[in-house]
Amino acid sequence: VGDSSAGMITTGAGSLAQNSGTITIGTGSQGMLVTDGVTAGNLAGGVITGTGVKTIGIYAKNTTGTITNAGNIALTGDSSIGIYTEGTNVKTINNSGTLTMGDSTNPSNPSIGIYSNNAGDTITNTGTLTSGINSIGIYSAGGLVNQNNIMNVGDTGVGVYITDGTVTTGASSV
Repeated sequence: VGDSSAGMITTGAGSLAQNSGTITIGTGSQGMLVTDGVTAGNLAGGVITGTGVKTIGIYAKNTTGTITNAGNIALTGDSSIGIYTEGTNVKTINNSGTLTMGDSTNPSNPSIGIYSNNAGDTITNTGTLTSGINSIGIYSAGGLVNQNNIMNVGDTGVGVYITDGTVTTGASSV
C-alpha cells in the first residue's frame, strides 16, 4: 500500500476487518481502518509492516467490539502506532502476538505500541511488545492496562503511560 493509503477499510454498523495475510504500508498509511464498526483483528499469521513515518497498523474509530493483534505488527518509522483506538464506545484491546515499534526522534511525538484515549477501555498485553528509543509501549487515558508478558523499552522510553486509570503487571513484565 502506498503513502497516505489503507490496506483495508470497513465502515458502518456490523462491519469488521480481519487480516491473516501480509499488509505492507507506506508513510502516513494504515494497515487496517475500521470506523463505526464492531471489530478489527490481525489474526495469527497476519503481518502488518511499514518503515514510513506516522504509520498505523490497526486504526479503530468508534468501534464496539474487541481489537486484536495475534499476529505480527512491525512499524519502524518515526511516530508510528501499532494499534490506535479512539471514540466513546468502551472496547477491549488485546495483543497476544508481536508488536514492534521503531525509534522516535522526538519524545514529544513518540511511536506507541498500543494507544487508547477512551476512559473505560481495557488493554491487555499477553504477547511481546517492543518499543524503540523515545517511544511508549502502551498509552491509556482513563482505562485499565494489564501488562502480563514481555515488554522491551528503548532508551528514554516508557513502558506503560496511563492517565487517570489503572495498570497491573504480571511476573514477566516491563
